[in-house]
Amino acid sequence: MAQADDYAYPYLTMEKTDGTAASFSVNDLKITFDSGTLKLVNASTSESYTLTELSKMYFAKTSTGIADVMADTDDSEVEVFTVSGIDMGKYENVNTAKTKLTRGVYVVKSKNGKLQKIAVK
Repeated sequence: MAQADDYAYPYLTMEKTDGTAASFSVNDLKITFDSGTLKLVNASTSESYTLTELSKMYFAKTSTGIADVMADTDDSEVEVFTVSGIDMGKYENVNTAKTKLTRGVYVVKSKNGKLQKIAVK
């Protein structure tokens, strides 16, 4: 049995071998292993990963230092990063990014340099 302080490290980030990552709230998170599959379940998420597709998993802090906020309706091109800083690519706009990303929390940077945190559910 392991326990993380959910105040200091409120997310468990799963990084896959293809470079994509997803973060999950550690609040009431249950992790099980069965036949080479890791299963994550909490109040809002249920995900499974084969162990061969995972490169690493780690607990992450919440602070991203984001001061500027842009509106969801901003239609400019955006770059998307995981909260741990992994580049998830460029998208036409925020709404397009939300439809293409897997569940998790991301940092979005617009062409004008403004930042925003988004949650994809």
